[in-house]
Amino acid sequence: MNSTDSKHVFNSIQKCLLFGGLFSSSLAALHAQLPALNPEFFPELESHSDELIRLKGLAELYPGTILFEEPKLATRSQRQEAARIEELPREITYVRIYRLDEAITALKKVINHPALILDMRYLQTDSSGIALANLLSSEGNVASVTAVGEVTIEVKGAASDANKPSAPRSYPAIVLCNRETAGPFEAILHSLQSNHCIIAVGEATAGRTGYYRASEHGTWVISGEVRPTTETSILATGFVPRIEIDATPHSNYISYHLYEAGTSLTRLLRDDTKQLEHSATDKNKLDKSAETFEPDVVLQRGVDIVAALQVLQQLPENQ
Repeated sequence: MNSTDSKHVFNSIQKCLLFGGLFSSSLAALHAQLPALNPEFFPELESHSDELIRLKGLAELYPGTILFEEPKLATRSQRQEAARIEELPREITYVRIYRLDEAITALKKVINHPALILDMRYLQTDSSGIALANLLSSEGNVASVTAVGEVTIEVKGAASDANKPSAPRSYPAIVLCNRETAGPFEAILHSLQSNHCIIAVGEATAGRTGYYRASEHGTWVISGEVRPTTETSILATGFVPRIEIDATPHSNYISYHLYEAGTSLTRLLRDDTKQLEHSATDKNKLDKSAETFEPDVVLQRGVDIVAALQVLQQLPENQ
């Protein structure tokens, strides 16, 4: 953006309500109210009319760039362990991740299992996921991300030798995600999928890949972002899994947290809930909760993909 364009942008902002009705200001006061607007995150701002900016505000025109609550990312799990590992039918290894960086040590123990499902639903962390990328990168495909603007984490470092697998994975891991999967590591999931290192299943993630600076008026303005590539931003839109599953927030929450409440993973699978006797007498003997039990559709699809790959002999069973 040249000096003429910059002058036009700030003159436009000076004349209108910056956030669609929050406040107006002189140009000098505006500089004090907000950090400098990085044109990388407000592309073609000069193309918007004063009326459009005044009516909608920058927060609506550029989703995810201006927040009205302090951006925080923290795990919601109260569990002491960083990850839980279970064995499922068909020799599938299932790993539910609660704290990404801390879970790397546990992941290394099972990373060579061909049939591997990583559950990252409801995972919120400010980790870049670089250590995860080192574990999941396959032969000839190395996933990476890039930083644009000001970020507070390292995105180019590699995992230590102690946290690298003995050999690159030959088969993609299955990654489960949903709209509550949030943090800079969303960018590494995008890169891993683009490089055929994972097959993601579930919903588009939250798009919480930005870094922000506070203004004097209780807003937070974007100053940096972790991206899959310099040109590819998933801010506010999120990482889109290859296999999208349409699930309601209620069913998504219930099916995920039944396991947290002590329900066996096998009961969350479709085959387990369908193994019922057909006689009315036997049905009456079944526990009522079992009759109305709904499977975890996202987990089930992940298991189905593994089973299909095994049948096609593209994925061996775990050794």
